[in-house]
Amino acid sequence: MRPIPQNRIVENQYTNGTGIGKNLALRFARSKVPFIGSYTIINGTKYFSGKTYTEKSKPLERYNILQAAAGAIAIAGSVATQANSLLGPKATQTRYFYKDLTSKDILIKEIDKDAYNKLQGKDPMTSQVISFNPTTQTLEDVNKQMSGLREFLAT
Repeated sequence: MRPIPQNRIVENQYTNGTGIGKNLALRFARSKVPFIGSYTIINGTKYFSGKTYTEKSKPLERYNILQAAAGAIAIAGSVATQANSLLGPKATQTRYFYKDLTSKDILIKEIDKDAYNKLQGKDPMTSQVISFNPTTQTLEDVNKQMSGLREFLAT
């Protein structure tokens, strides 16, 4: 293997895996498992695990964490929300919502009960799920628990 010129290697980089700001969303190229830790950049486009590049460094790849999360939610049972859905036959049914906490934008989706049960108890630093029963809770109380829900339901 031919040595890589030092001016093409950027060592001792770190990511917390969020994809926010300077933190890249990286995952192992082979297993697709998300990566958190020190990494090295070679030629500005290739990423490898470790503070320094060695033969033991594992190849990494960048990915869009929001697309990956949206895909997981869709698989888990995301459902579309209709405008003015607080009115009509669903007005007394319990509804379930998911909020992505890894984005600076407010990303809330209405999900079904199965998806709610699957997502409940997941990492509270990356997502939040909540149930809303209009017969026992007010929208204001639920909005205090999941900020942005009132605006989401108004659209």
